[in-house]
This record gives sequence, structure tokens and C-alpha cells, in this order.
Amino acid sequence: MKLLFGLILSVVLPASAGWAQQVSSNEAPATREDVQRLFGVMNNRDQMRRMIEQMLVQMKAMHRERTKKAQPDISEEEMSRNDREADQLIRIFPIVEILNDTIPFYQRHFAKSEIEALITVFSSPAGQKFLREMPTVTRGAHANNNSAHRSRCRSGIEALREERGLSTEVNRIDLVHDLVYG
Repeated sequence: MKLLFGLILSVVLPASAGWAQQVSSNEAPATREDVQRLFGVMNNRDQMRRMIEQMLVQMKAMHRERTKKAQPDISEEEMSRNDREADQLIRIFPIVEILNDTIPFYQRHFAKSEIEALITVFSSPAGQKFLREMPTVTRGAHANNNSAHRSRCRSGIEALREERGLSTEVNRIDLVHDLVYG
């Protein structure tokens, strides 16, 4: 769920150098309508919907794999029922409400002129291409980084096992936790 929320925020909240600062008192603040226009230009609803659908496919595959390991005799009918229940999640996911909940944060951190500048950028052909291609670029970079990180993580786990004289049965999650948090 944390992963889902983090990914949603990465789509909903564009990175900006001015993000860490409040809007100056001498600048006109962005209105709710300004932010909604930005969301429209950025196709946030569609992006979020696609992202959730992609994540759901991955989550269902992982859930199927884990369920089959935990319950080897589970029927395909039961697995299909689990898939249908997961599909219901996508239909009830409150995308509009989540986007509406982020509007005050945009208003707090972006002046009207900055929102207008972002609208100009994302309305341009280059901005629209950026928005279209970003999910594919992110997936490719993530897949590439995952294999590199997985290899480094395995090496770190093995080094930690050797250092502590632990067997291979030791829980990997505990070892990863120790690697990350010391």
C-alpha cells in the first residue's frame, strides 16, 4: 500500500525546485481552478488510472504466486475469484478525491504565475511528449536499476551473512533491514 501511495504521489506531484518553499506573500496564490487546469493539461486522472491498472496486474501476479506457494491445492476458480476482487479495487479507487486532496498543497507551494508556467510547459508538444513518455522511461529505468540493485543487495546480504557467520536460512528481510538501517 505504501508503494501504491508513493507511486501515486510521484505521478500527481511534479518535481519542482520551488517545492520546498511557500508561495511568497507578494505573489498571487494559485486558485483551485488554476491547479485543476494544470491537472487537466497533465492528464493526471488518466495517468493515475493507467498506473493503478499496471500496478494491479503486478500485484495480482505476485499474489497468485504467493497464494500458490502457501496453498498449492488452491483451485483456479478460487484464484480467479481473488483476481475479480482485485479488479474491483480499480473501480472504486478514489482518483478524483485523491487529486482534489492535493490541490491545497499545490496552492500552498506554487504561485499563480508558476502554475501558469507549468501549464504552458505541459501544454507544449515537448511537455505532452514528456508526460506521455515518462511512464515508459520510468519503467525502463526502474527495471534497469532493479537488476543492478538486486545484485548489489545479494552481495551485501552474503557479506553480512559471512560477517555474522549466519546460514542461508536466515530471513533475508532481517538482513536487508540490517543493511539499510545498520
